[in-house]
Amino acid sequence: MSNIVRTVLTVLLLGAFAPAQAEQLKAMVADKFSAWQQGSGSPFELLADSMLWQVEGEGPLAGVYNKDTFLQELVLPFNSKLAQPLVPTEAEFYQDGKTVIALFSAEATLHSGEYYSNRYVWVMIFEGNEIVRVHAFLNLPAFERVM
Repeated sequence: MSNIVRTVLTVLLLGAFAPAQAEQLKAMVADKFSAWQQGSGSPFELLADSMLWQVEGEGPLAGVYNKDTFLQELVLPFNSKLAQPLVPTEAEFYQDGKTVIALFSAEATLHSGEYYSNRYVWVMIFEGNEIVRVHAFLNLPAFERVM
């Protein structure tokens, strides 16, 4: 795990918890991940129309995306390379107030027959029941090779 990810997790996990809302948001995210594993939903269903998704790191795909750009320039092109949907294989969830962290692995087979596997950390900031900001940490070179 990179130092950036450790730092983010440490800062957020050491804060005081707001149990009622944090547990509700964490459960909501966990439910969406479970639906994603079963092929019947996605955490993207929680994204606010005005959300910003920041791909952390260095490389041509690192940067900040609004919802439409994120879906059109990252999600749809990536998914088009997959022979089967990307599926999370394991996930852990943490929360602090309006912030939920998902630490997960996901994998899929590409149309080329190659295998894609990656480890992700999404730091999701909520307003109400919608995600308004995401900081996404992943093995960006592995993702970019697929794109």
